[in-house]
Amino acid sequence: MNEVAEIVDAKITERTIRDRMVRSVFSPYTDLLAFNLCGLGRYTHEMDLVRIMRSGWMYEFEIKISAADIRADVTKKPEKYDELQNGVEVRLKTFYDEDIDLSTIERVPNQVSDPYIVKRAGRATVANARIAHPVKEFTVVVPTDKLGEIAVSTLPSWVGVVVLDRFWKVVRAPSKLPNGRKLTDAERMDVLNRLSCRFWNMYLDRGGKGRK
Repeated sequence: MNEVAEIVDAKITERTIRDRMVRSVFSPYTDLLAFNLCGLGRYTHEMDLVRIMRSGWMYEFEIKISAADIRADVTKKPEKYDELQNGVEVRLKTFYDEDIDLSTIERVPNQVSDPYIVKRAGRATVANARIAHPVKEFTVVVPTDKLGEIAVSTLPSWVGVVVLDRFWKVVRAPSKLPNGRKLTDAERMDVLNRLSCRFWNMYLDRGGKGRK
């Protein structure tokens, strides 16, 4: 039985793994947990599950349930892995004749690269820069040892790999990302607002009856 058939036979889905993580591994009562979070700040990629600590550090977890899914992640999302390792590229403009004042750009939080690439575009000056992202560590979670082996051999060495079957087994510990940073208060409030909207949407969809 290959790894794909094994996953199908076990009827394991991404939601199955996510539910195990919330119920058995992390505590939603002590840490801020959010799933299917579509970007945060200038980091625009969807995150399967994030764990935000009281310290402000955020850990991202990607759930994979097949070998094809693991391999496709590297080929279809190269920009995500590049941003996690090297920071997020942004374009900054000023509509004046003079060049961009680099001291002004320095107010962009946690910029990574220097010097900036400055281009003239009419009366605007455009600077391409890289700033830090809000992820401290990135880990891929899979349901079987076989998929764990495939993940280790396929994904970059700085990506953590965990097998979650009955227990949480770390196959490879993640490396601290060189351009990660703590969340700002505004970013944490953004996550809380989104969680609040999801709760009220669920509540209203059930006719105001709460859990059923």
